[in-house]
Amino acid sequence: MRKNILIHFFFNEDTVYWIESDVTKQQTETGTGEDKDTMIVGNYTGEIQSYHIGSGKQQMIDTIQTVNYPNNELTVSKGKLWYIDNRAFSENALIKNYDFDTNRIAAYDLKEQFLGHLKPIDNDRVAFFKYTIHAAPIGMYLYNTNSRKITVVNAQENDNRASYDRAGRIISSHISYDIDEEGKIKFSDTLQREFNDNFYFSSVGPISSLSITTSSKGTTDFNSIVEFNPDALKWTDKLLP
Repeated sequence: MRKNILIHFFFNEDTVYWIESDVTKQQTETGTGEDKDTMIVGNYTGEIQSYHIGSGKQQMIDTIQTVNYPNNELTVSKGKLWYIDNRAFSENALIKNYDFDTNRIAAYDLKEQFLGHLKPIDNDRVAFFKYTIHAAPIGMYLYNTNSRKITVVNAQENDNRASYDRAGRIISSHISYDIDEEGKIKFSDTLQREFNDNFYFSSVGPISSLSITTSSKGTTDFNSIVEFNPDALKWTDKLLP
């Protein structure tokens, strides 16, 4: 019987990618129970796999450690696969990317123990959230892999499930962000979303449309689709209150 868990499938052209973890090979946990307030740390590893539909070839791309919330997700820019390797509890987390054309893996140490919820801007820049071990993430930052520079996008942003379009747009529940090639950030409050008892907005991966779940009188309707129109957003250079 297969013991592996397969999570977070997605397609890029004619190849499917996923994370595969073997639940029979759990490692000894390092942190204390108190250390696990916001995430389970140091408990097991996973493999990033790919499968080419045309050729039928399966490939193991990389092995990463601590494959669980918030780092059980793969994200993608137009030319690269992005993910987090949390490594051991005592080590810094790494941001990694895999180049679809060259098959090369690059790793970046931002000197942070916990990172998560990547939002790629392009092939060289990615937004991310920092963690403390006892609190939910707050503050979205931008990392440039060429200059190794970190820029604050919004120190108060707490929507780590914000959507992105792979070309500089990030849509959170509070503010929309537009980041150009020079790193200039614009803000918009045109598209916001509420989280209440009868409404849920979801689009974890690159934005093409927005999936809405509604409920009324105990009946839930899934997968209502709202078309995303980026031209409707009105931008300002100042961070909105």
